[in-house]
Amino acid sequence: MTGRGRSALVVAAAAAVLALGTLAAAPARAATVGSGYYGVNAQWLFSTDPSTWPAQFQSMVDGGLTTVRTDARWSAAEPNPPSGGQHSYDWSLFDTIVGNLAKYGIRWAPTLDYPPPWAQEDPSDIGSEMNESNVPDFVAFASALVHRYGAGGAFWSAHPELPATPVRQWEIWNSPNVTYYWNPQTNAPERFADLYLATRAAIMAINQKAVVLAGALDLVNPPIASDEIEFVKRMFAHRPEVRTDVDLWGIHPYQETIYWTFRRLAVWRQALDLLAGRREPIAINEVGYTTTKVSEELRGQELTDLTQQLPRSGCDIYEFFPFEWTSRELDPNNPEDWFGVWNADGTPKPSGRQFVDAVLQMRGLSSTPAPTDELNLCDSQYPVPPDPQPPLSPRSLVVPPQTVPPNVPKPVKPRGLGLRVRVRRDRRHGRLIVTARCGGKCRFGAYLMTRRRGRRKFRTQSRKLTHSFKAGRQRLSVRLPAHSARLRPRAELVVVATDRSGTSARVTRRLRLH
Repeated sequence: MTGRGRSALVVAAAAAVLALGTLAAAPARAATVGSGYYGVNAQWLFSTDPSTWPAQFQSMVDGGLTTVRTDARWSAAEPNPPSGGQHSYDWSLFDTIVGNLAKYGIRWAPTLDYPPPWAQEDPSDIGSEMNESNVPDFVAFASALVHRYGAGGAFWSAHPELPATPVRQWEIWNSPNVTYYWNPQTNAPERFADLYLATRAAIMAINQKAVVLAGALDLVNPPIASDEIEFVKRMFAHRPEVRTDVDLWGIHPYQETIYWTFRRLAVWRQALDLLAGRREPIAINEVGYTTTKVSEELRGQELTDLTQQLPRSGCDIYEFFPFEWTSRELDPNNPEDWFGVWNADGTPKPSGRQFVDAVLQMRGLSSTPAPTDELNLCDSQYPVPPDPQPPLSPRSLVVPPQTVPPNVPKPVKPRGLGLRVRVRRDRRHGRLIVTARCGGKCRFGAYLMTRRRGRRKFRTQSRKLTHSFKAGRQRLSVRLPAHSARLRPRAELVVVATDRSGTSARVTRRLRLH
């Protein structure tokens, strides 16, 4: 049989399993792995040439993957604040993502995050928390997303030629316990609890069957991230209804070995059960291995073990989405550039091949039967897998300092795009002339942020946006406010670059108005 014929049989068999939820010849355990259980993060993929996407999506389908997780950045959809109480959204980026995935029957799992500068406490910081006064604007953005891409949404009505694969799961924020994504952490648990509950209420008012995920907490060590257990304790203390109103808890258990992954997962599982008083499901929607830290061989084995063991772990894992499908692979010193398990040309790396082979096995689509034994790795009466490290008390809710694994990969603050900015003042016309460029095709926004005398917070005075993605230099002319004499003399110009995937970078220039 030809390779094409074998591929067609795999795709047909996968479709049958996903549609019917069973397969006569499959092992009993394979039928319990839901159709949406295995997916992948594909943040970088949507920054690449769209002509390469079909091969990548076909590889995902052939590998039994049904879901792709990416950011749904608020900043990409609403660069301008509402005018007269009316919101204006640019859906072009998300339409591209959802439409291309739908052609292959792949479902989008969006992470709603990252406010535009006009809604941030500190617009010069890409990870700054939003102004409390702008929480209703974020909730409005979430509602608009559900109306467009959820069940019965406007996007599907406008594109009847596409297989309808509406979004079912909405994740609120990414890593809210990490300073890089929510700064400062001082009141982050309380602010996040308020944001989650307000957003979930709006989503459920539109679709009672929606699953709303509490933005995944990173299981890494302070000071990189706030302790995940203390973070949740403070959420519960501030808003007790969080105990029952979270549909799904997300976590990112970044560790360098599977032993430590399950060690931290077991502690989290036991703590959550004690705090919430019920068995709440867990989504591992981001975990991966950069080859700047581990070998390709070890990465492949770790991903295989996670794929095979998580459904049988006794940890109530709802889904597993590794990070990530492809990556940039430019800077040998940047760990973020080397997480990808698939090549840019659509061929698999050895670790990627091992990962999808394990997925097919667990779906009953492999000649190797799926394992069926229960591991019970998260129950307090069972020990975690043996390891030469000192054992951790099964009921302990805190990892002792001496047992913290060395060399845990650090989350990297969003950066890159090669953004360069020059600013000059045109005094004759009362404007700032901004010249910006990035390493590829980007669109830009320039925001003049000022403070009134006697006020602490910066506010947007004027802005200039480009609306198309272009390579090379782009020029923006930003108007200086006519009432600048009533403002503090020191101001900031924030220039934001966004590529086609929604990845952002920003540069801040301090200046004097008078």
